[in-house]
Amino acid sequence: YAKVYNQLSTEVDARVRESCQLSLLTIVNKIGKNLATILKQIFPSWICAQYDTHPTAASIAKNSFNKAFPPNKVSEVFSFCESEVLDNFIKNLTVLNPQTICNSKVYSSEECEAKYERVVIGSLRGYINYLEKIPSDKIEKSLERNSNLVAHDKFWSFHKNKSPYIRAAFFEALTSILQHSPILMKNLEPQLTSTVFKMLD
Repeated sequence: YAKVYNQLSTEVDARVRESCQLSLLTIVNKIGKNLATILKQIFPSWICAQYDTHPTAASIAKNSFNKAFPPNKVSEVFSFCESEVLDNFIKNLTVLNPQTICNSKVYSSEECEAKYERVVIGSLRGYINYLEKIPSDKIEKSLERNSNLVAHDKFWSFHKNKSPYIRAAFFEALTSILQHSPILMKNLEPQLTSTVFKMLD
């Protein structure tokens, strides 16, 4: 199920993504804590799905997440799945592009671009969620892996992306980094200052 969920949660067709989240909600309602057997495998996609640009799919994903994890357990779950979450964000934000994210023989360039935009937005906002929920001492222990994302040239390229939604999510991520883990901006202050001031329009 995990492999199918991860694939369908980013499908081009919004109806497929919506049905995918409905299936997960059904599973959460049926098996509850037994979800732990596949949790690490689906958790990164589940986080990103909560920021789907299709409001219904996003709402269902948030609903199933809230049913699965009471507020006092969310930080613990993020810690449990931290490695998988970071791997997913690093791949989505520094490796993938519109050409590699889906089969251009099956989908149009516009569909591939739209899928890539959704994945980037979901990953940036998911990273904000991670920063807000993960204990600060855990971030310090994972400093190198977080820095692999935050210091990457492609991460910083999102400030000039043609999509205003990606640009907005990028600057929200910067804000969250400064609020929750400013140590990640160590040695990046000149780049941060330049990027912010260039966009003050």
